[in-house]
Amino acid sequence: MPVIESLANEFSGRARFVKVHIDAEGQVQQAFHADGLPSYLLFNDGKEVSRIRMTFLGWFLEGRVRSMVKAAL
Repeated sequence: MPVIESLANEFSGRARFVKVHIDAEGQVQQAFHADGLPSYLLFNDGKEVSRIRMTFLGWFLEGRVRSMVKAAL
């Protein structure tokens, strides 16, 4: 997704973005209760601090994810 790739570049060195394909890693979906796809989970020090479920419009998603990451840094 171009929005997430752009944010990964913006926060390079300060935050890590990881994409997981649940078709290959189904246990990850169950472990994190990712019932809406796509799901965006934010972790800080190994603990989930925020989550966005389902797809939003690109501009809205970008703003939400940027705010989540900035709040966690």
